[in-house]
Amino acid sequence: MTDTQSTKRAKLEPKYELLYWPGMPGRGEYVRLALEAAGVPYKDTTNESKEGISSLLGIIGRDSVTAPDEPPVLAPPILRVLDSPLLISQTPNILLYLGDHENLAPTDGDKYLVHQYALTALDLGSEAHNVHHPIGISLFYEDQKPESLRFAKEFRGLRIPKFFGYFDKIVKYNRSKYPESNYLVGEKISYADTTVWQVVDGVSHAFPKKIEELRKEKEFEALFGWFDGLKGEEWLKGYLESKRRLPYALGIFRHYEELDVDQ
Repeated sequence: MTDTQSTKRAKLEPKYELLYWPGMPGRGEYVRLALEAAGVPYKDTTNESKEGISSLLGIIGRDSVTAPDEPPVLAPPILRVLDSPLLISQTPNILLYLGDHENLAPTDGDKYLVHQYALTALDLGSEAHNVHHPIGISLFYEDQKPESLRFAKEFRGLRIPKFFGYFDKIVKYNRSKYPESNYLVGEKISYADTTVWQVVDGVSHAFPKKIEELRKEKEFEALFGWFDGLKGEEWLKGYLESKRRLPYALGIFRHYEELDVDQ
């Protein structure tokens, strides 16, 4: 997205409303990045006003009653398509919709390749969350720390290299077909790019020593080259420098020093 597109977007009425827990990127960030890449205006309701959380809780709360034309929703992220009856939940489902309606996926068979890559990245994101919550999400990290230490050792040693190796192959595969492309599918950005990018960034935040080690080993040069290249694009650079980009907190990707080193 260019600076002109960014200015234009700011003047337009929001097209979507994103509902997610306030103060953290979490799974809502996969949706934010897709919307930012598409250059469409949106409301990030819970982060734009203190009263925004009421809108979210009103939908997912135990005693909530949504509008007659809106189905029940279990958990955020939730995307409301403004000026329509659509209320969409589940991260892959939201991304699938945006791919079709915001030109973030091809219209031919490669649209399934985009979804495949995004789903694979989301799998790694879920595993990264399980590192600090290997027993139960209702427990504090401190309540399951011994298990987290065991989980982290396997995650760093086996799972990160496995997934990063796959992402590296994706970059090389697309460049074999489109040598000048810095995207994962074809020559245009898709929600595969934004989703894989966010997962690599999140894992880099949670395990900086491991990622520094991998960069020095130069085993996944294609992946890191793609990652750094996308980060340098004006739309993403501008977003990361804005207040819309929330700092990592108690969400999916958490940094605990003891989980990033061998015990």
